Amino acid sequence: MRFECAIGKIRYILGQADRFLTQKISEEGLPILVNHIPLFYILPEDKSHLLFNEVVDRWKISKSSLSDIITKYQGIDIVEKRECILDKRSVYVSLTEKGLEVRASLKRYETEFLDKMLEGISVEERVVLEGILDKAVKNMGYCKSCE
Repeated sequence: MRFECAIGKIRYILGQADRFLTQKISEEGLPILVNHIPLFYILPEDKSHLLFNEVVDRWKISKSSLSDIITKYQGIDIVEKRECILDKRSVYVSLTEKGLEVRASLKRYETEFLDKMLEGISVEERVVLEGILDKAVKNMGYCKSCE
């Protein structure tokens, strides 16, 4: 398949990534949706917690959508939600042990996909590509300091 434009190439890679992740999630029986993957990268892997509003800000998702997602994953012991004892309006969110296992699986899938996609590309070229992607993401309005 030949693409005449960069956007077509980017869309093709994104489509391949979604198909790959959907297949892996299905094969391993992970109880998550592909479009919820960012939650598992936003929440810390050291089992510490984030404020609900921090997750909203980082993910750029509505509060009601995040609330539904957290409720879903809390119900299957992947995410833990706790009220702040000092301020009942504040809610903390963290990954459970099961959630950390999901995160580890997702990281394995990412490595596998990137290895396939970047086959034949040197380490030096990968570093350059990562730098270019970081700049492109920044140019599109992503705030690195918001992480």
